[in-house]
Amino acid sequence: MSTPTRNPILHAAMCLAISGAVALPCTTLAQQPPRTDDGASTRLDAIVVTARRRTESLQDTPIAISAFSAADLQRQQVDDLLDLNAVVPSLAVSEITGAGVAQIFLRGAGQDDSQAASEQPIGIYIDGVPYTKAPGAILDIIEFERVEVLRGPQGTLYGRNSTGGAIKYVTRRPSLETPRVVADATLGSFDRLDVRGSFSSPLTETFAVKLDVISRSNSGFVRDALAEAGDDRPRRYNQTDRQSARLSALWEPDDRLSVYVTADRTLDNAGPQAGIPAISSRPQDNLVDGRISQAAPLYGPRLAAPTLAGDQTLSGSGFMANIEYALDNFTVTTILGYRSFDLSQASDTDSGPNATNLVNQLGQPIAERGPSFDYVRDWSNDTLTGELQFASSDASTWQWVAGLFAMREQNDSDDIFGRFSEPAGFQFASGFQLDQRTTSFALFGEATYPLTDALELSLGGRYTRDRKSLSRSHFGALGLPPLGTPYDLSTSDTWSQFTPRVILDYQVAERVSVFASFAKGFQAGAYQSFPFNPAVANVPFAPTKVENYELGIRSQWLDGLLTANLTAFRADYTDLPSTVLASQGTFEVLTNDVRLQGLELDLSVLPTDNFALYVSAGWTDDKFLRSVVAPSAVPGATENRLKYVADLTARIGAEYRADLAEHGSLRLNANLTYNGDYFMSTVNTPFAYQDAYTLVGAEMRYQTADQRWSVALGGRNLTDKLYQRRASAGGGGVIYFGPPRTWYLTLRYEY
Repeated sequence: MSTPTRNPILHAAMCLAISGAVALPCTTLAQQPPRTDDGASTRLDAIVVTARRRTESLQDTPIAISAFSAADLQRQQVDDLLDLNAVVPSLAVSEITGAGVAQIFLRGAGQDDSQAASEQPIGIYIDGVPYTKAPGAILDIIEFERVEVLRGPQGTLYGRNSTGGAIKYVTRRPSLETPRVVADATLGSFDRLDVRGSFSSPLTETFAVKLDVISRSNSGFVRDALAEAGDDRPRRYNQTDRQSARLSALWEPDDRLSVYVTADRTLDNAGPQAGIPAISSRPQDNLVDGRISQAAPLYGPRLAAPTLAGDQTLSGSGFMANIEYALDNFTVTTILGYRSFDLSQASDTDSGPNATNLVNQLGQPIAERGPSFDYVRDWSNDTLTGELQFASSDASTWQWVAGLFAMREQNDSDDIFGRFSEPAGFQFASGFQLDQRTTSFALFGEATYPLTDALELSLGGRYTRDRKSLSRSHFGALGLPPLGTPYDLSTSDTWSQFTPRVILDYQVAERVSVFASFAKGFQAGAYQSFPFNPAVANVPFAPTKVENYELGIRSQWLDGLLTANLTAFRADYTDLPSTVLASQGTFEVLTNDVRLQGLELDLSVLPTDNFALYVSAGWTDDKFLRSVVAPSAVPGATENRLKYVADLTARIGAEYRADLAEHGSLRLNANLTYNGDYFMSTVNTPFAYQDAYTLVGAEMRYQTADQRWSVALGGRNLTDKLYQRRASAGGGGVIYFGPPRTWYLTLRYEY
């Protein structure tokens, strides 16, 4: 393994060469699948999206977007948010601390501080309702109509400001025409058992209901290194045990009015969670011949021995109402949403005890692995959102949308952080209580006007005002002294910002268009999660601002058999949050000024009616314009790198469809996913370095001639590649590896 190299000029040249070879660039096959059943079109048909709050073809949308239908997600082996990593350029997603808590980075923007006081720069929306916090963001939905991933700041049209991008889930509504039944069961590695069912039926000509029920479980791929027969230590960690139900109803009494409501409930008992303890988090213990080497596990790549192994549980629920009424010249839409969750966690942050007489990768002795830290958390969240939206009719010369958004969020968190689960060393327990109320109000609008038959201009803007009221305290807990100074404080702060967007879209030819855009993004300031010092406890860090520039090409060739899209972007961030390890062993958030720029390519081609290829790739270059952290600890490195930014991410996939006539059909899918090297800490320590790696997946799916039954056999990470998704240098250091080689068998019925 060598010191990472960065060559954006070479990458740009490679991309231009590729785009020139295919004539121009694209959207993936996953986004536009071939239709070959019953003599239908064999072209790559355009998917319809609502990224700009109006219905339009993906190919006609002049923004950086990836979109996937339900069939696309199935082909690409995408089960949930974690699997979107492989199919969306510049996206990095992992689960932290279990219970569906998501860590999301897109184009280098993200936040791995998943505490109650923090803000998430990547927005998540389900049917237009925002998920404002990380817990519960890894959703279980059996039937999506589509998933849209919008890259870059969404500071004009979307409810909650998102400086890095947004992930939109659009669920399948109940049918007013015919009943529909979908059920599947999946068996797989590590005792995986997933059972899902959906039933939809019209009750009258104007009213229909739908019920979805999902259960997911597996035993986890991390084993306890010290467990012996007869003791009370857990045998496995990081299991999945999640059940959810969703009831929805659709009422359309006439052509003008549509009322869609949903209610859902999720129970997640993930059991004890643990990363893999490392031999040491010290930089000098992770070098080989002066070069970067990834952190070495203490016991083995799938073995942990936490001193505190408590359950991780999440109980969440939600309600949504979408009411649309069409007038003669415009449509009025109201979206009401309520979401709540209760999260309980207990964990050893370094997944192992203190240790002596260890050796590093070179066989050299290590005096001590480092102290162990523990935490216990109870967090309750209630969020109420409302949006009133006005949009032009499809026949209008001006295409416009305008509205207002309001949110009220309540977070109550009780946390205990310290060293209290083992007798060795100085013991302390710092208790933190937080009560934070957030209110947000925004006015937004955007309009598109055709300047000529080929040229369109879009102008948009949004005014946002956020206010946070905070009460917090720090004290000793569990009969132990705190670390730092006790306090009991209250404060409030208000931030406001106007964020514009301008888009020029030019139709070069019938199926070729180019666009240029400029947009600003904004995210309100926030407070530190675990401040030991009262002097900084109620002082927020600055709001994040971003200026984003994009140039893009959308094109289809060979009568629609080839789709090729390319987007170039540059984003200048001011006060981008980044989490670093504090001296007390906890984490604190610092802000930096950063420039991110790159290219994103989507390419899909249908050489024959039965064979298809797709490519998705992202080249990213990052640069600190102002950094408040220490210089990189990487020998030979000339600059710091933003964490979770790989210079190149790519997926290449292929699908072959064999028509077996009256015996049904057979689909063979294979994919190869490449992820360039990246760091998982702001300070770029060698401990938190992941070398470039490649993953291989495949699936074989048989479907009966009536298309009601199907069976699929598939596998992920078929070469059993060992790679890190996260790393934390707290205590002795802990590594979070990605899943090993896994297989699955799915039986599915649709009617």
